[in-house]
Order: sequence, then C-alpha cells, then structure tokens
Amino acid sequence: MKKINIIGNGKMALALAKSLSLDYELQVIGRDETKLKEFVSSLNNAKISLYDGEFSLQEGLTLVCVKPYALAKISKYLKNKEIDTVLSILAGTSISDIKKELPTVKNGYFRLMPNIACEYNKSTNILTGENRNEDIINICKSFGNTVWVDSENELDIATAIAGSGPAFLALIAEAIEDAGVNCGLKRVDSNLIAKSLFESFDALIKNKKPRNIIEEVTSPNGTTARGLKALEVNNTRYSIMSSIIEAYNRTQE
Repeated sequence: MKKINIIGNGKMALALAKSLSLDYELQVIGRDETKLKEFVSSLNNAKISLYDGEFSLQEGLTLVCVKPYALAKISKYLKNKEIDTVLSILAGTSISDIKKELPTVKNGYFRLMPNIACEYNKSTNILTGENRNEDIINICKSFGNTVWVDSENELDIATAIAGSGPAFLALIAEAIEDAGVNCGLKRVDSNLIAKSLFESFDALIKNKKPRNIIEEVTSPNGTTARGLKALEVNNTRYSIMSSIIEAYNRTQE
C-alpha cells in the first residue's frame, strides 16, 4: 500500500484523510498526542507522530494541512527530514514561500485547493505545481473532481469559484427556501424542494450549457421570464460575478 504523510490535524485534514485512508497508509504528524489519537480513531491504516518526537517521513507524498501562519513553525521540525513530494493546501501561500520553509523536497512542490465537499468525496479540487503529475492528480481524485491549472494565479481565480462557491450557492439556496415560505409553503417543504432543485440542476449542468437551460425553461411572457426579469433588474448577474471577483482580489492582497 502506498504511503502519505499528513502534516496537521484540522477539519480539512480530517476530511481528506478519511478518503485517503481507504487506499493509502497514513502517518499524521502534529503536536498534541491526544488530538492526534482522536483524529486517527475514525481512519483506516493510520499512525501518529509528534513534531518533537523521533519520526521519519514515509516515502511518497507529504500533504501540508496547517494554517498558513504555522508553516514557519513546523518547518523547524521538518528541515532536516528527507521529503519526497509536497502537496500544500495552504491558502495564499505560494510555492516559492513553501520552498523557503521546506527546501529539502526532492520531487516537486504542488498546491491544492479543495472545498468543504471533500467530506463527502465530492470536492471540486484545483491543483497546480511545478510540473503536471498524474500520480498527484489521481490521489486528489479520491476525494473529488480535480482540475489541473497551469499557474498559481489561475489556482487563485479557480479557488474563488470552487472554494468560496459553496457559500455563494448556499446563500442562493437559502433565498429560494425563504421565497417559498414567503409565498406560503411550509418551511420543511420549501427546504426539500430547494434541495431537490439543486440535485436536478446537477444533472442539467453536466449535460447542457447554462444558456440552453435558460432557453428551454423560459416561455414568452411566462413565469420564468417574469422571474428572470426580476433577477436582471436587481443586478443578480453582476452581484454573482462581483462576489467571485472580490474573492479572487482577496487572494492577491
């Protein structure tokens, strides 16, 4: 069985580890033994190591899942270790920044931006690195669809869509549910309809272009046409575009 090291034991690390532990032998490295034991209790094929203990990194991928500010702190424990390949999920931390802190990597640096749906193996993963690597891509596919982009700037743009997108879509879902209640539906029924709508839209968007969906649903002077007019009058298209552009701009600050 192939091996993966995981540095950090936060929520995102756990979500990724649950998927990875089905196919890989994991070594989870952190500073709190109690939290590490709790972390691996729900995993297959996982062991723990402490930063300040005697440990060797397993040959293969090292997945860095700490907060960006903690990179410098953990580097002192790793600087004398032989590291095969690094895959970082640190937001706003460039490959050049990672190289400064972890200079002993042999086979390349990569950055991954998953989203919270990795908990259900449905993440939209954005991946980049010094060179396209099919092995890394396949590892990431174990917890969701994976899109390789050719630059870190493209990763930042895509992250504004895929990483922040669940929050934007959740706001839309909440508004749809609230509208149903406002018009007279019971809350529980409106919630179920909103959920079902997103499920059915998943099938549509996989097979049709957005414009085609709009044209197929909309009839002249019909209910959908009236609703679309309200969306355009209230600048909904601009608001959605602006939310993604602002999220991207934040990555550049």
